[in-house]
Amino acid sequence: METRVRAWIDQVAPRQQRVQLQESFEDFLYRGRLYLLRLKPSTARSINGSRLFAAQSSVDSIAQLCSANHVHLIFFNAPVNPNVALYRTPEDREAYHRFVAGVASSYNMPLFDFENSIRAELWGHLFNGPDPLHMGRAGHQQMAEQMIQAMNSVLVKN
Repeated sequence: METRVRAWIDQVAPRQQRVQLQESFEDFLYRGRLYLLRLKPSTARSINGSRLFAAQSSVDSIAQLCSANHVHLIFFNAPVNPNVALYRTPEDREAYHRFVAGVASSYNMPLFDFENSIRAELWGHLFNGPDPLHMGRAGHQQMAEQMIQAMNSVLVKN
């Protein structure tokens, strides 16, 4: 449906209005999903099947490309708001961490785990609940310091 609506917008809307219409449509879909499926941005979800395969395939492709071009890849778990349950089940958490550790091991790259590194009060709010993705300025500053420290530790070894 989204692809068809985007194509229709490209055909009928004046060029200067296309981006705004497409963004409005995406916002409509997002809010509709939240309302109809009773989801929140912070709703825990499972990643399995085709989504996990696509993610793994993408990471493998990036790692292979970096290796072939002598680019030093650093792998990390992004931080998550501690007020948000990222994994639907303990098995989901284990599967994700097994996947990440496996990729890091396969390509002999360092893995830094920032998943629980930013305190809850440094995160934002979204739709009257905790924002699972967006930190405030202090959270970004803390994350930048941690990333610099991680990169420096890798550079010192090389």
